Amino acid sequence: MFDQSRLPPHGLNGAILFMLAAVCGFSANAWEVKPRPPEQSVIDFPVAYETNARGDRSEVIRNEDDEVKLSVILAPGFIQYAPNNCPTLQIDTRLPVHHKNIGEDCTVETHAVSINLGDIVDNQIVSLPLHRLMNGSQLAVRFVTSSGEYREAKFSLRNSKQAITASIGDDVEVTPTLDDANAP
Repeated sequence: MFDQSRLPPHGLNGAILFMLAAVCGFSANAWEVKPRPPEQSVIDFPVAYETNARGDRSEVIRNEDDEVKLSVILAPGFIQYAPNNCPTLQIDTRLPVHHKNIGEDCTVETHAVSINLGDIVDNQIVSLPLHRLMNGSQLAVRFVTSSGEYREAKFSLRNSKQAITASIGDDVEVTPTLDDANAP
């Protein structure tokens, strides 16, 4: 007979949700802020990050050139990014799905990808993907692996606005389009 006393506090439904979250690589973790490692501390801004249940980590940083970048670092293991494909980003179920070309806007390493979200000019950045990262609820990163398979890493965006604001600067205005940036 099945012993329900061995189930998590939320019963069978809670156990199923936990297993589904672990398999899909999604977590309900909140974004946090951490100081930069000493070798990267050219500027004072911290790193905003979230780690999903699989161990993949997403980070938003402002670099010394005032570029804002999203990095997605895969959990240690056998899954690797394909070197010639930049992942696509989808925030919630919104279109467009954001995609950059390999080069200046997207660099791919074996277990990490860095995507340029935009440049800060006069304490303002015009970036639809960054605006959505700060105001959405879920980020899906879809990518091709080195073996040719398609994979997806999902991240909660809970508290992302607060963490990303700390990471890029409290005085930086994030607008989704040039029209919004030029509005009175």
